[in-house]
Amino acid sequence: MDPTGYVRAGETAQRNQEVETEEICCAQRYNVAERTPTAADPNLWPESPCGAELQGKVHDVCDKLRSLRQELLDNARCDTGVFPRLIAVSEHISSFLREVQGGSDDHRSPTKPPSKGALRFSKSNSSPADQIYRDGDLIEQANSDDSEGRKTAAMEFMPGSIGLRCAAYKRPITSIEDPGADQLSGKRRKLCANPNCATHRHRKPVRTDALKVCDWIENQASDDMLSKYESVSSFINYLIVRVWLLLDGPPEIKMTGAEIRQRLLWQTPLDLEMASVITSLLRDLEEETIFRRPNCPGRHYVDPSWGVMVANGKFCSEASYEHFMYPTPAYDIRTCSIVLTLVCVKSNWSCYAFDFSSNTISIMDPSVRYPVEKSKVDEHTVIGTRLLDEIIYCMRRATGSKELGRGKWTPKMMLAAGRKPPGVNSGILALNCMRWYNRNSVCDPPRDSQAAQTRKDLTFQLLTMRSNKAKPAISELVGAAAATDARVKKKHEPATSQADSSANNESTNSSREHVALENE
Repeated sequence: MDPTGYVRAGETAQRNQEVETEEICCAQRYNVAERTPTAADPNLWPESPCGAELQGKVHDVCDKLRSLRQELLDNARCDTGVFPRLIAVSEHISSFLREVQGGSDDHRSPTKPPSKGALRFSKSNSSPADQIYRDGDLIEQANSDDSEGRKTAAMEFMPGSIGLRCAAYKRPITSIEDPGADQLSGKRRKLCANPNCATHRHRKPVRTDALKVCDWIENQASDDMLSKYESVSSFINYLIVRVWLLLDGPPEIKMTGAEIRQRLLWQTPLDLEMASVITSLLRDLEEETIFRRPNCPGRHYVDPSWGVMVANGKFCSEASYEHFMYPTPAYDIRTCSIVLTLVCVKSNWSCYAFDFSSNTISIMDPSVRYPVEKSKVDEHTVIGTRLLDEIIYCMRRATGSKELGRGKWTPKMMLAAGRKPPGVNSGILALNCMRWYNRNSVCDPPRDSQAAQTRKDLTFQLLTMRSNKAKPAISELVGAAAATDARVKKKHEPATSQADSSANNESTNSSREHVALENE
């Protein structure tokens, strides 16, 4: 049964809360109504003559859920009290499927035991066709019966690999008017000689007033200026909601300037929807800059809600694949050798990179420092194994290569140096790791002092990204910022001139008194 509808409604209702990974079953960003119904694995249907009748009943229930989906989405913001009940239904369905699967396994002939190194699939229901793409040797310790110490020993640690400054970078400049500056980040940014460097995936420097716009949005603009604009009719002047960011769906994403400021530009925790939007930005940049690196393998950025869903172990194969490919990338995924995604566990974000050219899993947790606690190593090992299982399946299915990802995979933890960053910047620093991942290093240091700068960088890029159907006129934003600066300066000028005048009068009076005393 496809629980996508009610879970998506719950996501919309709680999108401003902390991202938890306990009750996310099938949080997908695609239209379920357009899918071919796959209520359950065909292997789970009874082999008796009444199987067709049971299948028809289940399909009827699925149709009712799909018809209920839109109504739930329309009323997601209302306190209807149905979400807890839907969660209970989800748990009941999961329990029912496990019972049916267990009962069907008892009546089937024994299957061939999995080979050494093959991952066991207990959480997702796979059809025989899916198993074609799922066979293969993955992480050796996934089926190991050894002690926990072996799992820890198998993990490689790379202290200081996050924050290595690329040779192409210079220190931040003082003036954004310098013609050699990248106005998005305030740094001189060049293309590194290394074709695999992440600088080759960055947009070229843009207009010199980018930082001015972001500063104005962050500190000076009112909510009405960021969310509405004035429309003059023949009867009355009124305010209309103004969308600054519009991404095609389903689901369609709309954000006003005030929402972007509150959820990204200000020091607030990263939410799942904003992380998905920035992932779409990285996909855009991947295609825009592909001409710079004709011989460099591509990268596929997967929506973070897919990573959260798979990390929980609650998903179905078809949902996993469609979500892995959504939205359909403009680049050829067959040229991609690296897959990156984000995962949030208990409000802490991490980035996972899967390199098919070397069978390596790079785990980047900005909040972890060396030496790493054993509990953290175990946590990332489990999540990495679950993600690897589905990534290999989805990549094999997308490319048609049944041998892709075969062999043993090596997990390694890339670690930053210095003190731990504040938790509020966990998501921003994980996005930095995703942007600047260079296989054995993260070239742009995601430190505390750079989190605020990264927020400005990403804000301006979101407003100007190609997929944004509601791009605000940057010239208008620049004009508003300049007008605000002029008003602030003009406001201070009278006070300054008045103070100077008072000082002059006092000095004149004192000099007159001094002359009078001398005459006496």
